[in-house]
Amino acid sequence: MTDFHEVMEVVYTAIKTLAEPVSADIRQRGDVIPAVIYTMDSAEFTRTAVASVAPVHVRMRFDCLHDSRIEAEDLATSVLAKLTTSNLIVAIESNTTDLFSRGADIEPVYLTSSVYVITCEGL
Repeated sequence: MTDFHEVMEVVYTAIKTLAEPVSADIRQRGDVIPAVIYTMDSAEFTRTAVASVAPVHVRMRFDCLHDSRIEAEDLATSVLAKLTTSNLIVAIESNTTDLFSRGADIEPVYLTSSVYVITCEGL
């Protein structure tokens, strides 16, 4: 992978076949629950005096929204399954589940957030 855009594309390709809507960075207006939103939190480069070299560790957060805690956690498990069957090198860093209700949401929404470290050959 040569740039951040390519990392985002490869991740999207890995999870786009989920039955639920998938989008980068924000939940698209009008999208219903369930949904998966993914974003790049950070990237850690291995640096030398002249350039960055492999590996690059990219931290990606996947927010899985659903109608119940169990369904949100199951959706997060499906995301992990898609990532591990792709050609990405993935390790889990954290996993949390929470309940929230926004003014626009009539029903409470369960959110499982998983942070994965994806190891890239270089950016």
